Amino acid sequence: MGFQSMEFFMLFLLLIGIAFLSYTTGGLLFSIVFIVLYLLIVIKIGNKIKVENRKGNPNFLKGYIDSGAYPKCITDKYSFFKLLRK
Repeated sequence: MGFQSMEFFMLFLLLIGIAFLSYTTGGLLFSIVFIVLYLLIVIKIGNKIKVENRKGNPNFLKGYIDSGAYPKCITDKYSFFKLLRK
């Protein structure tokens, strides 16, 4: 599916944990719907990772997670750079 073995194992454990939690609190129907939606999302992400691996981007998932940690643009709220230019 494009995932490394540890990523796939952790996704499987997450699926089991949340499905059990939803079964004990919300019932069987909610748990089945959650499992189906979860599997569809994991398959879609796995296919995207496979496509990116074929393009030559082996660390697509790590790069995608890291890019979310950085701001889109850097602003100078306190005019610090203007002060440095003077």
